[in-house]
Amino acid sequence: MPVELIGWIAPRVSSELIPAAGPPFDAEVVAETARIHERAGFDRVLIGYFTDAPDGFLIGAHAASVTERLQFLLAHRPGFVAPPLAARKLATLDQLSGGRLAVHIISGGSEADQAKDGDWTSHEARYRRSAEYLSLLRRTWTEPEPFDYEASSTGPGGPIRRSGAGNSHISRSTAAAVRKQPSKRWRRMSMCTCCGANR
Repeated sequence: MPVELIGWIAPRVSSELIPAAGPPFDAEVVAETARIHERAGFDRVLIGYFTDAPDGFLIGAHAASVTERLQFLLAHRPGFVAPPLAARKLATLDQLSGGRLAVHIISGGSEADQAKDGDWTSHEARYRRSAEYLSLLRRTWTEPEPFDYEASSTGPGGPIRRSGAGNSHISRSTAAAVRKQPSKRWRRMSMCTCCGANR
C-alpha cells in the first residue's frame, strides 16, 4: 500500500512545534500553506474541525482555489449539519476542487469540545450517530428518488472518499460496518488504518 503524505491547513500560523501567532484568521495563511504543501509534494492536507475554528468547507474552497493537485481531507462532525445538506455541501466542494476532496468523519474527540457545540451525547452514541449519518450521506448521493427516513434516538442531527479515526472498540466497529456497505457508485471509500479498516 502506498504511503500518503498528509499535511495540515490552519487559518493561522501554528503547528505542534510552532505556537499560534498572528490574527485568529488569515486567508493568506490558508492560501500560502496550501501552496507550500503542494510545492513540497504533499498528497493531501487535513482541514481540522474544532468548535473555535473557522468553517472547514470555506477553508477547503479557498485552499482549492489556489492549488491544482493538492487533495483535501475535510474533518466533519456528524450531528450539526443535516445529512442531506452535508451531502450537497461535500459534493459541491468536491466539484469545485476538481474531485480532490475526501471527508474525515469525526465522531467526537474531547467531551469539552463537544459540549462547546452543545453536544452532550455519549461516546458510544456518537459513533452510532456517525454510522447512521454516513448511511444517509450515501443514500443522498446514490438513490435516484427522494426517500423518507426516521432517525434513531441519537439522530444524525457524488461519491466522496471517507475517513474515520479512533482506536476504541466502537470506533473500529463503526468503521468496519461502514466499509462493508457495498455500492457500485461508492468506490472512493477510504478508512483510516488506525481504525483497522483498509482502503
